[in-house]
Amino acid sequence: MSVFNALVTGVSGLSAQSQALATISDNIANVNTVGYKRVTTRFTSLVTQSNQQIHSPGGVRSNPFHVVDAQGLLQSTGGQTDIGIEGDGFFIVNANRTPGVGDEYVYTRAGSFNTDNQGFLRNAAGYYLQGWQLDASGNLPANTTSINSLKTINLSNIAGTPKATTNIGLGLNLPANTATASTQNTQITLYDTLGVARNVQLTWTKTANANEWALTLSPSGGSTVGYQGATGAAFTAAGIDGTPATDRMLVTFDANGKLNDIQYDGGTPASILRDEGETNEGKVVLRFNFAPASATQDISFDFGASVANPVTPALADQVSQVGNNYSTNFVNQDGVAPGSYVGVNIANDGTVNALFDNGQTKKVFRVALVDFPAPNGLEARNGNTYAQTERSGLFVLKQPSVGGAGRIAANSVEASTVDIAQEFSNMILTQRAYSANTKVISTADKMLEELIRTIS
Repeated sequence: MSVFNALVTGVSGLSAQSQALATISDNIANVNTVGYKRVTTRFTSLVTQSNQQIHSPGGVRSNPFHVVDAQGLLQSTGGQTDIGIEGDGFFIVNANRTPGVGDEYVYTRAGSFNTDNQGFLRNAAGYYLQGWQLDASGNLPANTTSINSLKTINLSNIAGTPKATTNIGLGLNLPANTATASTQNTQITLYDTLGVARNVQLTWTKTANANEWALTLSPSGGSTVGYQGATGAAFTAAGIDGTPATDRMLVTFDANGKLNDIQYDGGTPASILRDEGETNEGKVVLRFNFAPASATQDISFDFGASVANPVTPALADQVSQVGNNYSTNFVNQDGVAPGSYVGVNIANDGTVNALFDNGQTKKVFRVALVDFPAPNGLEARNGNTYAQTERSGLFVLKQPSVGGAGRIAANSVEASTVDIAQEFSNMILTQRAYSANTKVISTADKMLEELIRTIS
């Protein structure tokens, strides 16, 4: 009977609109949930009509649809371990900090990560972030296509290794009008292969020759410094300390006070080895033997470009002889002492860089992303996560910013895609539709009442 069918159709309408209100309430409840993707309700008709001459009402069915591929607004948080995704992709997370057999990997856009009491990165829902652990040189593992290559990102027990000094750059001026035998001292601190600070004094002594200075080096603690006379020649164990007096370097300047040449004063060969193919006479290599004994250490000293062999860009004034006063402009060296972990920086390509108080950075992890052929087909799970389904297709493991994957936005999180104004508008429409369906039910009820009255 059509009246009964109309009654049932009205009931299906109430059910469908109730489901629509449920999705609206879910969206509003998660308006401030990081990485949340709004849910919409899509209605489909139910048709029971089999005769074109008679309409047989069927009803309506509601289908929730998760708009997973919508990009949320990236909001800056300032948090060192907060990350968002700009573009396609999902973070890989696991409820277990050390995933094993049977621990399911799920996927999320919620990047509000913080370290737990053991240094593992975990988001607000309690899921642990997965990535590739890098080797000592900052390289990825050989296999990056399998999810078994991933590990939970951990920022504990990260030590800053020392770096031995290999290059020193000097910028200073020697007085042009000083008396013979007058001296000037330059103090340098450098680091050996164990990260121990070593003090070296450079003593500049004016010779009797015009525009010429003698340079000796005095390492502290009984250490010695030697030189190499020519490419391939053996290093002299000691020979730049002024004992005997000819064990020194002679540094000459031209009439304009610019660096001219650096030579060894102790006989043949005449010149100390010039670094990088011997093209720059303002750069010499010295070999240090630090005490207590450690490995020998070759250090390049850059005094600037010489007049005879300029470099580009020209640094002829790096070490100069002009004016009346001695001045040290800079002493740069590239060694560092062992450092303590002080924080983290995450790059756009997902590289997790550990920061240390000695100024070093160390690449320790790379955040991994996954992409799906049909992300809207993912199954929603608790904690703002999603699981792979047949409708979503199989995941593809990717590096951020590679192969179409999105880039990592550091110190940011992706906001919810919920629009409050739109949800309130949908709420009004849903309310009116629900009220209209109740009218259908009440009207059908009255019609049935009239029918029953005529029978009785």
